[in-house]
Amino acid sequence: MATVTANMLKKMLSQKYKYVDLTVEAINNVRSQYYDLKPVMDTYVFNDGSCRTMMSLQGTVPATYRGRVYNIPLRLWILDTYPYNPPICFVKPNSTMMIKTGKHIDANGKIYLPYLHEWKHPKMDLYGLIQVLIVTFGEEPPVFARPTAESLLLRTEDTSGQGPASTITIGNQGTVEPEQSKIQQTEFDESKQFCTLSTPETSPEVVISAPEMLTPALASLSFCGSTLPDPEESVLMRQKLQLEIDVLQRQKKVLAIQEEYYSIKLRRLVEDDE
Repeated sequence: MATVTANMLKKMLSQKYKYVDLTVEAINNVRSQYYDLKPVMDTYVFNDGSCRTMMSLQGTVPATYRGRVYNIPLRLWILDTYPYNPPICFVKPNSTMMIKTGKHIDANGKIYLPYLHEWKHPKMDLYGLIQVLIVTFGEEPPVFARPTAESLLLRTEDTSGQGPASTITIGNQGTVEPEQSKIQQTEFDESKQFCTLSTPETSPEVVISAPEMLTPALASLSFCGSTLPDPEESVLMRQKLQLEIDVLQRQKKVLAIQEEYYSIKLRRLVEDDE
């Protein structure tokens, strides 16, 4: 698939969108970090049956669940009034997956989040939404492996020797709960419950200890002695330092988004208690 440039995006959006430059900027900002998300113009059908041609981002984002990174398939529909209205978000499992419904996901895969409900420009944006989705999916994965004929019935070994092996049925409607699949790791591998990430990206749960705060480029610098680097080395060093600064700035933004997300969750819990 050919790379969609900023000019191509502007051309695609110019006839439909009110805030073309802001929308293009948001899409490019996301794609610079999450390369698997591709812009696609398509027809969206609303609940009332009406249709509208809209831009969407479809692909996968990485989420860390129990120490492992998984690709979560998404489709984010961007309204023509973006950034003043939030995207419409769906989990889009492939043929080997099933949707795991929960407080944030319905049976159709539609995503519901406080971040979307309380959307307000410029405080909320597309990049921040994806960060919140990654954090949310790390707490409650939205997809799991579609059960095969072999996995519909698992047998556990009777280690006590007091009777035959017990039979464990997976789910009430042929579905597999991630917790239940761990009963026999050798027959149903947890790593198969989601599509694995081929090139893991940085987890949104940024934990920085004192040694980690010294980034590789900075750690490699030595200020001892009076010998100055030659011009080529100086240019490379400046470029390397700039890259490290960019990474730290992105991490700072991720931490700010996470703080806002958990503040919203805490506020919701307090309101529910009252």
